[in-house]
Amino acid sequence: MGEPVAGGGNGPAEWTAEALLEAMRTPDRDPVPLLCAALREGPAPVREEAARYLQRVRSPHAVTALADAVTADLEEAVRWEAAEALGVIGDPRAVPALVTATGDENELVRLCAAEALGGVGRAEAEAVAALLHLLEDASDLVRIYAVEALGYLGDPGVAATLRARLPREWPAVRVWYHYALWRLGEAFAFAEVREVLRRGDGYRARLQAATVLRLAATDETADAFIHALRAAAEQERHPLVLDHLRKLLSELEE
Repeated sequence: MGEPVAGGGNGPAEWTAEALLEAMRTPDRDPVPLLCAALREGPAPVREEAARYLQRVRSPHAVTALADAVTADLEEAVRWEAAEALGVIGDPRAVPALVTATGDENELVRLCAAEALGGVGRAEAEAVAALLHLLEDASDLVRIYAVEALGYLGDPGVAATLRARLPREWPAVRVWYHYALWRLGEAFAFAEVREVLRRGDGYRARLQAATVLRLAATDETADAFIHALRAAAEQERHPLVLDHLRKLLSELEE
């Protein structure tokens, strides 16, 4: 596969944030060998920066180094940055490491691993099973990212499980079940999501409902979705939700 390894001049003197930035800025230099070496053996801040840069490079040659980092690095920030990079690269070879990362003790690592599995876009049995397991996670955000990823993977075999679990979820998570089921081929539950947007118990539920409406809007449904978002903006009093609604409306009305 040809993944870079530490060595060949990529020594500790080069494992600095400045050196990584210089490698990224040099047009005739492939930064991946230095970034992977720094990710494996650099100090913690440099490893985190290397994983972040590898998100931008999107090289399949970085998959092995990132997979090692997401499962074995001692720093939580490095693990979640590595998971994000693997999701951006989208290489199916990363699936086993990302599945392992869904069991990480850190919430953000689990969240990023779930998102990355959706980004890889392969409905492999182990990926689907790991995401279904995350639907039991104590973190609302992890459950949101897991159910969204299941929608992106497109395995119709999970639809019955999602329908069965949907009534037990609180509104901020439930709207993402509707989104995932829509991506799996079912009719979008517009009225239910709009009701959460109008009367959601807590601003977080309204934020999530607004986001789901934006993502589910199509050329055919855009007018109805814009009307729902406008009506919500007229009555919304929470500044964070109001700003979000205005941003979504701007995107839809372009």
